[in-house]
Amino acid sequence: RSLSDTEIPVLPIRSVADLRAVLVELRESDRFQWIVVDSLSELASIVLREEIEANKDGRLAYGAMASRVRTIVAGFLALGRNTLWIARQDCDIDSQSGQITRRYPSMPGKLLALRQPIAHDFDFVLSLTAKRRGEKTARLFQTDKAADPSVDAKVRDPRGLLDPWEPADFSKLLAKVASEEEK
Repeated sequence: RSLSDTEIPVLPIRSVADLRAVLVELRESDRFQWIVVDSLSELASIVLREEIEANKDGRLAYGAMASRVRTIVAGFLALGRNTLWIARQDCDIDSQSGQITRRYPSMPGKLLALRQPIAHDFDFVLSLTAKRRGEKTARLFQTDKAADPSVDAKVRDPRGLLDPWEPADFSKLLAKVASEEEK
């Protein structure tokens, strides 16, 4: 499925200048309760491209990119809106067993990948998995490390609002969080 099949407003971002324009538009309007950034990984790549063009020493570009992405994220958080950040997923695989041992957001460079810049409530990992043996494989969000202790996933649900495995449907997930918060 594509967003082109929906009536969801999309503001494409191809440069940092586009991003600044989107932030200005969002600051001036309270039209949206939810903002979805798809993807933080791509946003960091856009910033990195611009930093590489601006820095003769490409190594400096990575530090500048990490700093700018943290500032960008802070700009979105300052809007005081519900913001959903999507990022590519990377993983470590055990060379002996071939099993995934760790899942985490993928970002360009080591500095940003190891020190995530987001002050947030939830971290989920999207998995193709069966909750029980013999069940059909499904797309699920892992919201609790205990759901699959064999994988060191960067997940958290600090308020305990969600089941350890939730269907990978943002509209249902967001509705569940909103209804739990109202209680």
